[in-house]
Amino acid sequence: ATTINKMCGSGMKAIMFGNDSIVARQNNIVVAGGIENMSSAPYILPKAREGYRMGHSEVKDHMFLDGLEDAYEEGKLMGSFAEDTAEHYQFTRDQQDNFAIQSLERAKKANNDSTFADEIVPIKTFKKKQEIIIDKDEQPFKADISKIKNLRPAFRKNGTVTAANSSSISDGASSVILMLESEADKRGLTPLARLINHSTNSHEPNWFTTAPIGAIHKVLEKSGWKKTDVDLFEVN
Repeated sequence: ATTINKMCGSGMKAIMFGNDSIVARQNNIVVAGGIENMSSAPYILPKAREGYRMGHSEVKDHMFLDGLEDAYEEGKLMGSFAEDTAEHYQFTRDQQDNFAIQSLERAKKANNDSTFADEIVPIKTFKKKQEIIIDKDEQPFKADISKIKNLRPAFRKNGTVTAANSSSISDGASSVILMLESEADKRGLTPLARLINHSTNSHEPNWFTTAPIGAIHKVLEKSGWKKTDVDLFEVN
């Protein structure tokens, strides 16, 4: 097993590595996926191994240090960059709120009509000694849609990005099984999808939200496809 840390791109990168290892004939079958456990993100004590002397010290939040904070400017969060992007492309507060509401409604509908039933593994847990089975995504059902348009901006006084139109602090995991088509045929398995190409694109951290555009262009070029050949883009 190998753990990859590329923040929210970790699961996708794992699939890329898995694909490449199969193409290189290093492996026949690979399980690749991602996990996010933000509720258990630890706090870190810098220099603890060296021992503390008299005076105040500090505690670092790993969720910020390794994920939500700019690598070059301490204290500058992803939400501030989202504000920069919204300002640059003139995305209004209403547009962002309406998109968030539409997303929530779609997520609730898909959970309620069993669209995700074959994809979700039920988890048993206990609350006050009572067994609870979690077999749906919890987060969409925690949001109060009626409050979304009245929330205060989270990152700037006169900003447009709020806790509701941002991604949430949550936990989750998913995985896929990869193999050659010939391996699937040999085992009598019907593939759900075929990997055609993949690509990575990077630029300045403050424009991270637009990085997928370059990756899409690279994949289209490598595949000999046009944008109109693609029925659906799912962009993280």
